[in-house]
Amino acid sequence: MAFLIFSPAWVLGAPDPKDSVSSSKTGQPIESVLSQKEANELNQLVWSLGAYFLRGPDEAKSLSLKLGQTALTFEFTDGSGWPARLTLDSTQNEPGSTKVTLGPFPLGEKGAVRDISYLKLSQKLATFWAELAARPKSDQPRFITIRSGLDGARVKVNYGVRLGESVFLIYRYDPKVWALRPYYEAEEPYKAKPAVDIRGWVKRLPQAVLVLNGAQHYPDRKPMGLLKRLGLNLETKAHPSYQGFLAQDGPNPGIYDSADLDSSDLNSSGLGETTLGAYGTVLQSFMILDRAKKIRARQSYRLASRAFLGEDSKGFMWVVLVPGAITLADLAVLAQTLGLKAALGLDGGLWTQVALSGEEPVFGQYSHASWGNYRAQDLRPTLPVVLALEEIRGPLAP
Repeated sequence: MAFLIFSPAWVLGAPDPKDSVSSSKTGQPIESVLSQKEANELNQLVWSLGAYFLRGPDEAKSLSLKLGQTALTFEFTDGSGWPARLTLDSTQNEPGSTKVTLGPFPLGEKGAVRDISYLKLSQKLATFWAELAARPKSDQPRFITIRSGLDGARVKVNYGVRLGESVFLIYRYDPKVWALRPYYEAEEPYKAKPAVDIRGWVKRLPQAVLVLNGAQHYPDRKPMGLLKRLGLNLETKAHPSYQGFLAQDGPNPGIYDSADLDSSDLNSSGLGETTLGAYGTVLQSFMILDRAKKIRARQSYRLASRAFLGEDSKGFMWVVLVPGAITLADLAVLAQTLGLKAALGLDGGLWTQVALSGEEPVFGQYSHASWGNYRAQDLRPTLPVVLALEEIRGPLAP
């Protein structure tokens, strides 16, 4: 529950026991507790604004942005991604100047704000958001060559990564030279061996130049979706809801949407003999950006480290890892901003792990559970499935 005081300085803070406050001019009580609808709208607006308040690896306690004569300040108390308090200050000792303080977040429910004060407050925050939204959301990648047909870049982003370092790690490869292939712990020769994290998989797959976590899995560690490597189905089944496919080792490698495929491609055994049947390697997962460049992830308050696969307009494939905490929707926005024409989500949270040959692995530090967002710097879960970037030898099709 929260309330507003409207005078030359507006304040939204802790609730009054009587759900009312006194006007600084008249001393008379003003009913001002937010309704559920207003609280929800402000929560959504503040969360959208928060995508531009990047706290960095030290998780700054206070951040301010100024546009013109107005300053917006977020004050944080924990790692939730929500501000404990927000202050919008356009006081210039002039008539009509305002100072608004909101919090703590997320706002609760109850009551209503009278007159147009709530509307004015929403408009000011929305105007601030619109100006921020016009800013570049990331730097452009500056790729360096790692191997022939494989480049890497570390890209600073200005949007979305609310906790941790605001960077993307990008590996771009030519799918005519390299293929990203899945490996599953339940297949031979791994099923008799103990579960391992990315470091153990690197030792198991010395032929790979890059190893990273795969798509999501069930609590029993079975993959959520189809996995096929060089013509071998890894004893997996198609997921009924996941609409995205990475197709490799075939004629036109890339990311496909189920809408691009013949219906016989998804049958009871997982694959038909048309589009996907032409590819030796297939990974099924959820789309975050489809081939029409439409975002396929809904905004939420769930923050986690993330990884995804992308395809650009030149046909190059991207492997992208975000060690910091970001929502899926904001991740999709950045994939779109980077010019990708399609993107496929992978497992996230502490299962976000990647290792480039000869270098130390990078681990995701943030995850989401039923009690909320949390950080665990030293927890390294084992991975039932990984993707290994391997050089293509021989013909592309199996």
